[in-house]
Amino acid sequence: MKLKLKSFSTVRGVITIFFLFFVIGILVAILINPESGDITNLDKYKSLRKILNNNVILILIIYVISILSPIPPIIIIAQNGLVLGASITWIIKFNPILLILLLPHGIFEVPSILATAFIINRGRNLFRDDPRVFVKILFIHLLVTILLAIIEAYITPELIRYI
Repeated sequence: MKLKLKSFSTVRGVITIFFLFFVIGILVAILINPESGDITNLDKYKSLRKILNNNVILILIIYVISILSPIPPIIIIAQNGLVLGASITWIIKFNPILLILLLPHGIFEVPSILATAFIINRGRNLFRDDPRVFVKILFIHLLVTILLAIIEAYITPELIRYI
């Protein structure tokens, strides 16, 4: 079966790539056992800065590259699927109850992934047709990313104390 490049530029294609690599991440995590750490004693401000820095740069790269080509953002989507699949599997192996901690963050993460898929699918045309809409979507995506980073850095470690 030969996959056409065009199939990766559709939202369904992007979501398929994400879930394919999600499954690969699960398989990798079954084979590799990471060391567990205590995330309740992390410096929350440093965590927030690191999470924001990584995610904002990644989103800006996705949006800029989506104007030029859909290929590199697909690689980023695949990597996100791989990391999420591996992370969930490791959580289940370490302590399944910790999956509850993904809910506050995950509720917003899925729409963020869908927004990324939308931009990969329509980035170049959307930017050319109406740059203001492109910038509005980018702004909303960045606001959601800030909210996710705050949840991940401040709320999730506090929830761990109660589990």
